[in-house]
Amino acid sequence: MENSEIREINAADLTSCARLHAKVYGSPPWNDGWTEAKSEEYLGHLLGIPGSFGKVFVVGGDICGVVIGRQKVWWNNDEICVEEIFVGLDAQGQGIGSRLLDAVWALVEEKGQAGSTLLTNKYMPAMEFYKNRAFQHGEHVALLYKVPPETAST
Repeated sequence: MENSEIREINAADLTSCARLHAKVYGSPPWNDGWTEAKSEEYLGHLLGIPGSFGKVFVVGGDICGVVIGRQKVWWNNDEICVEEIFVGLDAQGQGIGSRLLDAVWALVEEKGQAGSTLLTNKYMPAMEFYKNRAFQHGEHVALLYKVPPETAST
């Protein structure tokens, strides 16, 4: 892609990243209720976690993709946990997400880490995207959650 680069995220990028995040996740198929303000708070929080990193995919000066992750310390070998990855609606399907994941994998290899993990909604198209890039189900782990009774669906 001409005039494109992947670079480290900086504080001046946060508002643009939040705008993109709210737009992507507020649109189909996600249809979540993110506002730009809540997205900025969320992304800022992720970037404030010790060991976190962020990269942006920039085309012609515009941010059109973001990945944020962190180094997860583990007893036998650390790993990279991808906390968030998203690509602008107009830029999806052009290899940007793959290039951002490649940048994460380069960190895994550079640091000699055990691998990379991420969470996604298994009913969304993103699931196939990740599977097509060699991510696999962790049969040995389970995501569990608990909600207060007043918010549980009946």
